Amino acid sequence: MFPRRRRVIASTLGVLLLIISSIPAAAATPQRRDTRIRIPRGRTSTVVRGILTRRNASGDYVLRARSGQKLFLNLMATREQTVLSLASPTGENMAGEGGSGQMEFDLTETGDYKISVFNRDGRRDSYRLAVRIR
Repeated sequence: MFPRRRRVIASTLGVLLLIISSIPAAAATPQRRDTRIRIPRGRTSTVVRGILTRRNASGDYVLRARSGQKLFLNLMATREQTVLSLASPTGENMAGEGGSGQMEFDLTETGDYKISVFNRDGRRDSYRLAVRIR
């Protein structure tokens, strides 16, 4: 009887391993996508709000823009350590070490610009980001 029990346990473990190995890795670790900023038709600006925490360390946004446009960003946060970065469609860093307050950018490329709001010291903070394009 002992050998039969061993076979039952071994076959059960084999089935469990088969089931576990068939689960795709992507399902176990979902990818977070950037939030697309959409400016309503007929308007030139919008506002996004967010909260930074240890678990949600950055607010990542994508904005579609054309070459020759001007982008105005105004970051309002409760802590001075909360800043933003801006990357061009080709990945060029346009905001240096990160900035806050009012910023203006002359856009030289057409495509998706990535805006990331983050806190340098990793502490909780709420923010408001006004985005205007013309």
